[in-house]
Amino acid sequence: MLVGPGAFLLGNAAAEYEYRHVDDGGDRSLVFDYGEALLEEVGRSLGVHVRGARSFGQVAVPASPGSVRAVALAHEALRYGGREALREAALLGAEVVLSAQNGGVHAVAEPSATQVRQVARMLRYIEVHSAGDCSLDALAALAGLSRFHFLRIFQKQTGQTPRQYVIATRLRVAATTLRTTRLPVTQVSLEAGFGDLSHFTTSFTQAFGTSPRAYRLRHMPRAAH
Repeated sequence: MLVGPGAFLLGNAAAEYEYRHVDDGGDRSLVFDYGEALLEEVGRSLGVHVRGARSFGQVAVPASPGSVRAVALAHEALRYGGREALREAALLGAEVVLSAQNGGVHAVAEPSATQVRQVARMLRYIEVHSAGDCSLDALAALAGLSRFHFLRIFQKQTGQTPRQYVIATRLRVAATTLRTTRLPVTQVSLEAGFGDLSHFTTSFTQAFGTSPRAYRLRHMPRAAH
């Protein structure tokens, strides 16, 4: 079967398969290895049946508007590095596949008032604890929701994935620290929650259009003469 960029090739556990690129034009493939429990978790939220070890009933799912978010998150994770981005992309990819092979788009049920309050509580939690463990697993557990359901509700309510919101919060904290202190950039990065200076510099430059050091020089108040 011939597929293009953005498509999903599928294989069940213990099933042999192979694929190849038509040419050497620089295409890249990303492999997600799903456990049965994760697929069942996504299936429950979508209201579709997952067939255990034979979860996938077709060879491939073509690229579609619904796959754009998953592909974009995967591309971002590969470009800038980020386990959480890959985790979110994997969950959204599972949604695309399970929806496609069960008759099309299956919308997650509208969040209840309680779930909306849970997401609002997580926003406040991130504001206070952004430098700590704000992984998808940790936030979903605190909200009392499955990872996939929390991801979908959070994104619907905020327009961002949890990881995107956490990174934005950490960058805002870092920018404030750069403007108001003379802490070394490495320390600013660590205190904001970035474990890797390179990731911090790349993310900061992408968000603010300038490096952390240049941002500080531009915005640090000048000493009076």
